[in-house]
Amino acid sequence: MEPGTRRSCIVKLLRPDRLHKTQSRDRLIREGTLLTQLCHPHLDLKPSNIVAQAGKATLLDLSLAQAPGPCPAGMGTTEYMAPEQVAGDRVDTPTDVWGLAGVLYRAATGRRPFPASEHGRWTTG
Repeated sequence: MEPGTRRSCIVKLLRPDRLHKTQSRDRLIREGTLLTQLCHPHLDLKPSNIVAQAGKATLLDLSLAQAPGPCPAGMGTTEYMAPEQVAGDRVDTPTDVWGLAGVLYRAATGRRPFPASEHGRWTTG
């Protein structure tokens, strides 16, 4: 991130009194999908940041998203971080592909791809 630039996170919620309105839900899903398509790499793909509804997935928590380029070492959730995130190297779309692969592994096996120790370092297992 360039000095002097601001990081922002956009969150849009559906009011509880409108949960039953299909049109409102569909519009929120469309807007969320558009936002994620226009966004920079997410950099924190993990099961708790993905909500699936009506056959569509929506990414939550864009607080770590940034333009492609170097990132601070260790930025993200250890179990789902790509090697370049761990090292603080250049991040881009492939970084999110790594995180998504970790999420799919967890969904398929029920196990974390790289379990973290209490100190945030990877362990085998």
